[in-house]
Amino acid sequence: MPNRLCILLTLTVFLIAMMTRRASQLSTHSCTTKRCIAVLARRSPEGDFALLHKRQHALSKLPWTNGWDHIIFHEGNISEDECGLSVRYVDVSSTFRKFQGNMPRSSICSPTCLRQYPIGYRSMCLFWFDDFLDYISDYDEILRIDDDCCLDEGVSEPNLAADVLFASGKTQGCDVPEFTDGLEELFSRLDPTVNFSSCEHPYTNVMWVNVQWARATRGLKSAVLQSNCIQINRWGDLPLWGYFLKMLGVPIIKLPISYHHGSHDVHIYG
Repeated sequence: MPNRLCILLTLTVFLIAMMTRRASQLSTHSCTTKRCIAVLARRSPEGDFALLHKRQHALSKLPWTNGWDHIIFHEGNISEDECGLSVRYVDVSSTFRKFQGNMPRSSICSPTCLRQYPIGYRSMCLFWFDDFLDYISDYDEILRIDDDCCLDEGVSEPNLAADVLFASGKTQGCDVPEFTDGLEELFSRLDPTVNFSSCEHPYTNVMWVNVQWARATRGLKSAVLQSNCIQINRWGDLPLWGYFLKMLGVPIIKLPISYHHGSHDVHIYG
């Protein structure tokens, strides 16, 4: 393992308890709470944003969403009058340039085929595990709703308790072993006292995050990011968040939102 990564592992173990304790003090909820509903826009194979429009239409039927800011993250390939809602468009193409060039090597994980999960998909995993926090520092809460997810009619506003740090519609087991090679082993090095084999993972296509807590604990992700295994092995944001939350002892709260996830053709009941 490279010396730099060894140092990161050591520092992470030292900082976990201190940063988690400090981050828990940042959890606040008041009438001044600033919230956003966000999506990372994708073009369809036909070259349009049909899924995004369907999602936006479902949101427009829910009056409570008018009290949230709406953010569309994009790769610089969408017109800023694409959607009818009052929307903030944010170009995040810098994330999608990080994995350009030759594939790095790693002693932690093995490479997987790019044909099944290309660089764009792997960049998306990096974005929703960490990079999205670069763009929302002035918010307290973010509700991620992917473009293939449509909320049910009549869904109530998710007003979570003040001490909640992370929530999702459901939890599940880990991703397939092919795409988590070395992942559990890395987190076990970061905190050998945690049993990661019993880890539950959040269904991240709709997830709620306490932004200030997430920003305060970003430094604990350094070893994961320096491993390059999101790019090399396609570590997904679902298992990454699962192991990260387990390491910090942060429970995954049930998000009271019902929706349909089109890509998996599954309905989640909040």
